Amino acid sequence: MLSKMKAAFCLVATFLFSNKAIQADHGDFIFMYSDHEPYIIVTDNGLSGFLAKYVNQVTSDANITAHWSNIPWKKQLSTLRRNTPNICAVTLYKTAERETYLRFTAPVGKNGGFVLVSIQNNTRLLGHDFFKTVAVDQNLVPILQAKTIYNRYIDGLVADKGFPEVNSSFARIARSRINSMRDYFIIADVRARAFIKKEDIRDKLAIYDHYPDLRSDTNYYIACSMATDDLLFNRMNEAIKHRGLVVPD
Repeated sequence: MLSKMKAAFCLVATFLFSNKAIQADHGDFIFMYSDHEPYIIVTDNGLSGFLAKYVNQVTSDANITAHWSNIPWKKQLSTLRRNTPNICAVTLYKTAERETYLRFTAPVGKNGGFVLVSIQNNTRLLGHDFFKTVAVDQNLVPILQAKTIYNRYIDGLVADKGFPEVNSSFARIARSRINSMRDYFIIADVRARAFIKKEDIRDKLAIYDHYPDLRSDTNYYIACSMATDDLLFNRMNEAIKHRGLVVPD
C-alpha cells in the first residue's frame, strides 16, 4: 500500500512540475480521488463508477485529458492550496472558506441527503426522531472523518463539541469501530448504501435514515486550484452545465 501511495505522489509530482504537462493548450487536468466508492471504484482494469464515467465524459466534451491520481483525502486540500495549475478534487462540498482558495464548477451531483451508520439495532439511535437530538445526546458519540464538511446544518450541530476526528478513510474507521455500542458515522446516503453491502459489513452495521432533518440533498462539486487555466476550466464548466447533474447507477 505504501509503495502504491508513493507511486501516486510521484505521478502527481511528475505531472505538476513538468512544464510541458501543464501547458493550457494541451488540455490536461489531474483529478484526485480517494475513498469515493461508489462514485469512483478502483478495479483491476482501472477506474469505474458513475462519477468517474461522468468526469471522463465532461472532460472529453471540453477537449481535456483527465489524469486520475489516488491521493489520500487528508492530502487533497493541502495539495490544492499549493495553487498548482490544472489540479482538481471531486465531490467537494462548497463553503465560503474553501471559495477563498478554490474554483468550484457548477454542481455535478447531489448526495441524496445524509444518514447515520452504526451497529445493528442501536436502540439509542432508534430512540431519537431527529438528528438534532442525537447530536446532543451525551451517550452517543460520532466518529468524524478529519477535514470533512457535511452541510451547514450538520456542521453547526457537531462543531465545537470535541467529537473525535480520525485521519483515515470512512471504510477503515467504520471497520475499526464495529464493536462499539455508542459510535455512529455521518455519511452521504449513496455512499452508505454501497458500503453496507460489503460482505464483512452487511451483517454487522445498519443505516439509520429515519431522521427528517438529514434528508435534504447537498450539492457536490469539482473544485480546482485558483491557478487553473481559465479557458480550460470554463470549457469544463460549460460541459457540466450542458450534461446536468450526474445520476447514480
